[in-house]
Amino acid sequence: QWLDHSPELVVDQRSCHGETSPSRRSHSACQHLPCPHKVRASKKQLLIERLQEERLAVVTQAVTKGIAANVLLRASCVPWVNRIPAHWDSGNIRRFAAMKTGHTPSRAEPEYWEGCDIPWFTLADVWQIRDESITYLGDTKEKISGLGLANSAAELLPAGTVVLSRTASVGYSGVMPVAMATSQDFWNWVPGERLVSEYLLLQFRAMRQEFERLTMGSLIKPYTRVMQQV
Repeated sequence: QWLDHSPELVVDQRSCHGETSPSRRSHSACQHLPCPHKVRASKKQLLIERLQEERLAVVTQAVTKGIAANVLLRASCVPWVNRIPAHWDSGNIRRFAAMKTGHTPSRAEPEYWEGCDIPWFTLADVWQIRDESITYLGDTKEKISGLGLANSAAELLPAGTVVLSRTASVGYSGVMPVAMATSQDFWNWVPGERLVSEYLLLQFRAMRQEFERLTMGSLIKPYTRVMQQV
């Protein structure tokens, strides 16, 4: 049917023995036609990417300008934002949240991994937050025991803590719905009284391009420079 409506796609196909037969020409032409399923998949992917861009634009607007119209703006001290509402406060993230790190209990101690009931968020779970479509972390692939927690540098962090990946998967974030621990692959931010967890999450997500810019050229880079921009 496609050949009937697209004769221009039937090009001159010649083999080393001369011109091919009409049936072979038709078959060869079909090989050059776009697959309907691939076309639909490509259009769907473009739509998804466009929606993601629009969502990021809305998030960026909300966390840097707010939702009120015609608000008075002032110069910002935050490098990645030029202007913010005049009545907003700004400053380094450490003014508004406490940074906590994660750790991996020793694998050589079986009792650290027996009778486990403490959710332990690791790079094996980061797929949950890669597309930034969810707010709260889900169940973790592994759990650790209270004994493992007590004998490592990991901490049991309160619900509302915002995780931010800092190693191989850089810049992905989510909010802990319950008390959890993490591996050393995350910087974990416990918001103070002046900071709402969900707002901090959206700010991290609005900084996606800034994170990528600051960590460009290194597969794994510490976040010292990155956190100076928050």
